[in-house]
Amino acid sequence: MIELLRENFPRPNHYLVKQKDTEEINRFMGKYLLQPFQKGRKHNLWGRAAKDLPGIGRKIGWVTNTMVATFLNETVELEIADACAAKNNLIQPTSEHLFIARTLLQRFEMNHLAQQNPFHLSEGEAKLLWLFTQWVKSPEFLIIGYLPSNLSKQRITQVVEFLLNKKEGTEVSPTCVLGFQKDTSQWCAPLLKNREWVKQVAWPQKNS
Repeated sequence: MIELLRENFPRPNHYLVKQKDTEEINRFMGKYLLQPFQKGRKHNLWGRAAKDLPGIGRKIGWVTNTMVATFLNETVELEIADACAAKNNLIQPTSEHLFIARTLLQRFEMNHLAQQNPFHLSEGEAKLLWLFTQWVKSPEFLIIGYLPSNLSKQRITQVVEFLLNKKEGTEVSPTCVLGFQKDTSQWCAPLLKNREWVKQVAWPQKNS
């Protein structure tokens, strides 16, 4: 997986990929990123796959259209800070990690949700929270299946502006890869006008 991404989405550019439908990238990621670890449960829990998974998780951040993620902390703020701590192999977040979390929430005008339980969020809020947790771990690649799903026009604009600036909360900006639909591509027009962003005709296919 990581080799395919490096080959097709080399630095220093970021990429918009035309999809056949809004779930094409997510189906691919699910097939090649999740399913291999769901087969042969004992082998994958205690074998080589279990050792490989954390490394893959650090290199690839993936934001799906509909959130099925399990949040692990009691508050939104701690969920983001915990992801920062995990990146640094720490069990508990530090004050610096909490500052990063608060900065992100302020950037998106979500301060009022800082002490909210993640499981009480709306679909759109949960998607943004998951985006933040993926971003702060400084992955090599950040894959977003279809950004507009479950987000308002205002939120889409905020995320696009954030990706164009891409400086907050991470030491190294990941290579961003976003799926888009030809008939609904107005939201990504600002990205296409930026020289760092490249338009791809199709999502690359993995050889079996």
